[in-house]
Amino acid sequence: MEESFTNKLLDKFYSYRFYLLFITLSINFILPPLNHYLILDASLKIFSNTILIMSGVNFLEMNKKNLRKIWFALGLIIIVVSIISEQPHDSNLFYKLQYGLKCLFFIIITASILKQISTTNEVTKDIILGSFCGYLLIGIIFYFMFLFLDLTISNAFSDLTAEPIERKEQLFYYTFTCLTTLGMGDILPIHMLTRRLSVLTAIIGQFYIAIVVALLISRYIQFKKESTTKNNT
Repeated sequence: MEESFTNKLLDKFYSYRFYLLFITLSINFILPPLNHYLILDASLKIFSNTILIMSGVNFLEMNKKNLRKIWFALGLIIIVVSIISEQPHDSNLFYKLQYGLKCLFFIIITASILKQISTTNEVTKDIILGSFCGYLLIGIIFYFMFLFLDLTISNAFSDLTAEPIERKEQLFYYTFTCLTTLGMGDILPIHMLTRRLSVLTAIIGQFYIAIVVALLISRYIQFKKESTTKNNT
């Protein structure tokens, strides 16, 4: 009885996976940095990261139970590492580990989203939301890459503040100006690796939009043709 209830609950969560991921991504985007309230800022980040990771795990197909368990365990490890990272210490090791694990985690989740989008025959609200979430997740993946490089390479970017919380916000902003090819020019990549990663971010951002929009339009036209054919017969 209990197992049946759990399965029904998981099925329900899975059926709303697009909406849950969209909501959790939105929360992560709108939460402002609380520079003067470090404990509250750390608590909010851990909370928002936790719900984002859990909703990300929920995006893996239900029939892949072993992969879901592995990724759930990885999500828990990431949450623990995130909590440790927010504690006062002099080493950047936990930050680097956190960013590396999050990159791996969200790459698999994004791949799962793209697979589900590409295999659908009908353009629905779920698919449109999933496409939008996929775009945001690509930006988040590159954001963690930029954070990792910023910790690893000294003076990788110009005009970044030394204050850690504000510095992360600046790199978040920089990542999405690259992804959208907005290019404000107030922050510049100085090191060769950050320059190449910036170019790659812009290329993938534009490539994603071109491919996904073309896919959605072609599926929509195909669906309309099939609907018209059925109605005529």
